[in-house]
Amino acid sequence: MARIGLSTIQREEIRNIVFDDYIQKVSVNETISTLKRMYNLPDRFTPNWIHKLRQQFRNTAKTEIPRYQRDRFAYIQKYLNRIHSTEQLEKNAWKILRKEQDSEIKLKCISELRELQVLLSDLYSNLPRIANIKGGYGHSNENTDNTTIQEEYSEDDRKL
Repeated sequence: MARIGLSTIQREEIRNIVFDDYIQKVSVNETISTLKRMYNLPDRFTPNWIHKLRQQFRNTAKTEIPRYQRDRFAYIQKYLNRIHSTEQLEKNAWKILRKEQDSEIKLKCISELRELQVLLSDLYSNLPRIANIKGGYGHSNENTDNTTIQEEYSEDDRKL
């Protein structure tokens, strides 16, 4: 993304807004209106710039999706990285909560911790499916057809 007088965090926020609008099929003009309203930079956001950013998203998807289809472990590693980064955010929120004296900031930390815990719970509960692990957290070792994992394998497989 071309530098447009914004911080790195603001540029990332803008990329996320453009991406979310692209996924939701929001028009380019509506996306520009949102960005202008949020960042008060009327001349910086042009339709051409939004189209280029959307093209970057398409190109990334065209390279990433086939890679994950070929290399299942790359996808699992990316998923685990998301879990670890979320855990790190949770640790940082706890540090802020313990140090901070301002009750408004503490309340925001508590709210953020709640959201992070819900996200982590979802990530953990989906991990067995993502990694193709049977009998994941909170589940029995039974499949939907009521056969146990050991019953699924043939006698020859058990010898290995």
